Formats: sequence, C-alpha cells, structure tokens
Amino acid sequence: MNYPKVSVIVPVYNVVEYLPQCLDSLAAQTLKNIEIVLINDGSTDGSYEILRNYTALCPTFRLIEQENKGYSGARNAGLKASTGEFIGFVDADDWVEPQMFEELLKMAENNDADIAQCSFAMYMENNKTSQARDMSWIPALLKRTGGSLRGGEMLLFDEVAIWKKIYRRSLFSSGQLLFDESMSMGEDVPFHLIALCLAKKISANNQPYYHYRKQRPGQQTVISDRRLFAFFQIFAIMDEFLCREKLGYLRPWMLHLQLSRHCYGYELASTEVKPEYFQRIRKSFSDQRIGRRDYIPAGPWYYGSIVNRIRYVLLFFLHPITLRAVLNNDRKSFDRITMFRDAIQRWALILGTWSAQFCNRTPSKFKRRLATQSL
Repeated sequence: MNYPKVSVIVPVYNVVEYLPQCLDSLAAQTLKNIEIVLINDGSTDGSYEILRNYTALCPTFRLIEQENKGYSGARNAGLKASTGEFIGFVDADDWVEPQMFEELLKMAENNDADIAQCSFAMYMENNKTSQARDMSWIPALLKRTGGSLRGGEMLLFDEVAIWKKIYRRSLFSSGQLLFDESMSMGEDVPFHLIALCLAKKISANNQPYYHYRKQRPGQQTVISDRRLFAFFQIFAIMDEFLCREKLGYLRPWMLHLQLSRHCYGYELASTEVKPEYFQRIRKSFSDQRIGRRDYIPAGPWYYGSIVNRIRYVLLFFLHPITLRAVLNNDRKSFDRITMFRDAIQRWALILGTWSAQFCNRTPSKFKRRLATQSL
C-alpha cells in the first residue's frame, strides 16, 4: 500500500461560514501524495454537509464523524486515523497557500528534520486586513545550531502554533505526543513544547504559507475565570516531562515561560480569581523547587523587530523582580509588575502598528538600506 507523505488533520466544529475557504485551499495543494483527515466534531450548523460534499468530490479527503469532544479529542482522533509519514494541522476557519505542504515536506526531507515550519499571516476578520509575521529569527537561530534545540533554546519562545508545522510520525511513537483531553484550554502548549524537545532536528523558513483568522464571531473570547488554572496544568506536565527525559538544562527556559504565562493569566483573571491565582503560582513554584537564585534566561532580544527586542530586554529585568514578588508572597508588588507589563504590551502594539505603517510607506531602496544596517 502507498501511504501518503503528509496527513493534514482538520478538526471541524460549527464553522460553516469559513469552512469552504479552508477546504478549497487544502484541495488545491500542489503536493499530491497527501491525505486530508477531516474530523467533524459534532457540528450542528451545516458544517457536516459541506464536509460530506467535499469528501465526495476530492479523493484526498477522508471524513470522520464523532460526538463533540473538543479540539483535543478531534485532533487525537485524527492522529489515530492518519497514515502519513508527516502530520500537519489546520484549523477549519483558517486557510493555507497551495504550496504549503509541498514546501514543508521538501524542507523536512532535504534537512532530515523531524519538524519543518513556516511563518504565517494574521488575518483580522473585523477589518479584513492581513499582516505577515516576520519570523526570520527562527531560521537564523536554527542555522546557527544546525537545527538542534540545544544551543537554540530560544526556539521555545516561538508562538504556540502547531498549525504552521509538519511533524515526523516517529515523534508520536513514544506515546508522549498527544493532546490532553482533560484540559479546559491551552492543550496545544504542552504538545508544542514536548514536540520541540523530542525533535532531533528542526527546519524553518520565513514564508507566510498559513493564514490565521482572528476576531471572527464565535471565536473563543478572552476568559477570566478558573479555566485559567489550566496554565498550571501545562507546566506541571512539562516539569514531569523534563524530569522523566532528563532534560534539566531546559528548566530555566521553562521558568521564563512560566513567569510570562502566569503574569498574562493573572492579568486576565477576574478580581475574585486573582488572589487564588497568585497563591497557585506560589504553590506551583514551590512544587518545582524554584528559588530566588534560579537562572532566568533572556528571550530572543537580538532577533526580530526593534519593538520585540525592547520587549525582551525589559522582561530580562522584570522577570527576577516578578519571581521575588511571588516567593516573598508580595501580591501588591506583583500587581504593580503586571500593570506595568500590560502597559508595555499596549505601547508595543502601538509602536508595532506605527512601524508597519512606516515600512509600507517607505521606498524600497530605503527599506533595503535599513535592512542592511540592522543585520
């Protein structure tokens, strides 16, 4: 039997308005040796009828019907049913460029990589605008390390986006790379981090082959209740994984990620939830035996835009202060730190918008000169 080179898993739940664009982009893939595994996760809005029609017309499409189990359950069902040498994921309200999976497969095979990834464009549904993300720092970092995570640990700070990658099937053989169906949110975070740790070699380019749709009606909105405690589950999973796999050298990088993620979770939390969230941070750090002298590495401050560099430099100074506030049970200081961080993020967004507008209006000759000077 000839197995497909790439299996693309698409969980579908009530996205009837956007589904045809997604399926059209997958049907148009230039890679012919591909299978598209569609998981209808109990849709009630007509999505199933669209899936059935496309499956009848496109021989590379396979349709699986199940009761609603959420993203984790749908993706796990797709993993179980898939047969490709590499696995990719696409969200049903997004779309991809025709050459995406052919190019990712070439990258993986030419570099003998377990993971191959591209960049993406953020499409804002509310105003119909799109902005490609500059992820050039990732190929530059991997070139320096020969594709290895060791020495390139900053790759752990890449956006949690499993849908811009393909994964070699052998990564799943240990049974450690699955989606936790008990998690209320963030189930893709441990999957993303564990996959990077398991991969012997990673390859990347900066081409925005994936189009990520944001701010659509019905998309999960910002939450502020106890579901945020899923962040603690994420890092409990990672702590256990690092201990089991004897990857202690990555613990400082996980500490950086935890401080960033928990400050974000605390910012989102409602007034009623904040006190318990803060105490949960303290307990989590105690369980992991984290102390005030633990090393906290800087993020990728010398890659990417000026705004991104400034952000990571500030975090380099803020994270030790944040850690001390948690360990000293000083919630007032922690409150001030998170408020300051939130203000930084808002200014970064404004500066990023101004920077993008400036670049769009700058003559190409001048832009080339700026790029040369920034290297």
